[in-house]
Amino acid sequence: MVNTVIKAKENVMKKILSFLLIALLSLSLISCGSTTSESKSNDTDYLSNISKISLFGIEDGVVYWDVNLSADTDWGDDDNFMEGLALYAIKKCIDDDESSGFSSFNIMGYENDGNTAFSWGGIDGTDEIRFYKDGAHTFNYKLTSDQYKDLLGSVTSDDQSSTSDNQPSVYPLEMTSTLLDSAIEAPATIFSTRAAENGLSGTAYYITGTVTESYADGSSPTGKIYFTVSSDNGKIAFINMMDYADTSNYSEEEIASAQNIYSSGYNNNFPPLNQDITVYGLYVGYSDVLNMPVFYYGLNEASQELLLQDK
Repeated sequence: MVNTVIKAKENVMKKILSFLLIALLSLSLISCGSTTSESKSNDTDYLSNISKISLFGIEDGVVYWDVNLSADTDWGDDDNFMEGLALYAIKKCIDDDESSGFSSFNIMGYENDGNTAFSWGGIDGTDEIRFYKDGAHTFNYKLTSDQYKDLLGSVTSDDQSSTSDNQPSVYPLEMTSTLLDSAIEAPATIFSTRAAENGLSGTAYYITGTVTESYADGSSPTGKIYFTVSSDNGKIAFINMMDYADTSNYSEEEIASAQNIYSSGYNNNFPPLNQDITVYGLYVGYSDVLNMPVFYYGLNEASQELLLQDK
C-alpha cells in the first residue's frame, strides 16, 4: 500500500514535469545574435577616439559609466575597430578607481551626436557587447574566454569562493549523485544541433568556463531563474528543474514530494558571478530563443530518467 501511494505521487510529479522540456524551449528569455572575431590589435590608438569617460552613478551595487566618442571617430564602417574600441573603453571603466570593490557594471557608449554606439552589462549580460549605428542595433559581439577574463578577471564578488590550487571550483556543491562517475565533458555538437538530431538529451556532462550571467533572484528581463556559463565552445544556460514546473494545480505536499525526487543529491544554489567553475548538469536541448544549449543544473537520477523518457 505504501509503495502504491509513493508510486502514485511520482507519477503525478512526472506529469507536472513532463511539460518542462516544451516550456523551456519556448521561453521568452533573451534572444541575442552573436558574432565571433579575432583579438583586436594593440596598435590601434583607441584613446584618441574617446572624448570623455564619466561615472553616471552607482545604484543597487551596479556601477554606471558613460563613454562619449570623439567627433572624428568613424563609427559604423569597421566592425573590428568598433569592437576593439568598445573593449578598450569598457576596460578603462572597470579599471577606474570608482569601480573598485564592485562586480556589476552597465557601460554605455555614445556617438558624438548622442546616439547609442555600444552597450555592455546591465540586464543584457556581460558576455556580449551590443553595437548600434545612428541609434539602431546592428550586431552583437561575443567575448572570447580570454577577453572576458581580461575584463573581469580581477573582479570578485563578496561571496565568491576560492581554491588554493587555482583550479575551477566544482558545482553544484555537495553533489553525491551516482551519475558523477559517468559524466563526461560536453561535446561541441550540442552548440550547433538540437537534441532531436544528436540524441543526447538526458546525458550527464560537465562544462568548464566562467559564470557570465546569474539570475538566482529572478531579476532577468523576463523574471526567469537561470545562470549561464561561457566555455571555449560557447555559452550554456543552467536551470533548476523545479523552477520551471507548473505546480499551480498541486498541493504543497505533492510539490514537496517532487522537490525530494527531482532536486535531491546536491546543493542547488547558483555559483557566484564571474567565477571560473566546472559545472555538472543534464543536457536538455538547444533553445532557439536563448540561442544556446540548456541544462538541468546538477546530476539527479530521476531527472535523467524523465529526460530519457521524453526522447
